[in-house]
Amino acid sequence: MKLKVALLILILSNQFYAQELKENQIRVVGQYRETLQANKFELVFNFQDVVSMSNGEKQVIKNYEEAKKETQNYLKASKIGDFNFKLVNINGQQYGNKGASYSLILDNIDKVNQIIQDTKIIGLNNITVKYLFDKSEKYLNSMASKALDNAKEKANFIANKANKKIGKLLIIDDRTNMPSINLLSDKNDKNIEQEVGYSLFVTYELLD
Repeated sequence: MKLKVALLILILSNQFYAQELKENQIRVVGQYRETLQANKFELVFNFQDVVSMSNGEKQVIKNYEEAKKETQNYLKASKIGDFNFKLVNINGQQYGNKGASYSLILDNIDKVNQIIQDTKIIGLNNITVKYLFDKSEKYLNSMASKALDNAKEKANFIANKANKKIGKLLIIDDRTNMPSINLLSDKNDKNIEQEVGYSLFVTYELLD
């Protein structure tokens, strides 16, 4: 009896769901969490014209396109790869200097670190790294399936404690557009990870 009262209080704490719940039903929250590692890395190369002042006038001694080509040649000569950069944006005039950003995507963190450490090109201002995680529909469906398994296990456990059993599945309320994400590792950690969570509200028939 105490368990039934506790369950009722828990249900009433969420008025939206309490409006639909009937006496012979049980609603639980199915959850699944896991740690996900970055599987790809996007490097953004930021190039800018190199200029000098002569007789009070600014002169471009190396434009950003030359710096870009030199960077590509360096990567090829270093046997890191012959990359075709993808244009991110044209920076226009920054302090009177033109510039542009190009990106490439790799799946090897060691190559990423090698590029950042070894690529020293005049006109290449900096390289930034964005960590990419698998958020494909297939991956999200897998998480939803595991959250549903958790909901069934939880419903069975609670029903057994109340000397009841669950019947057919009645309602699945999936309000997770994207899994919740918590960053676990520092950005400088080459094994950067995310903790990803998925939740479902699931209602089962409750039988004697």
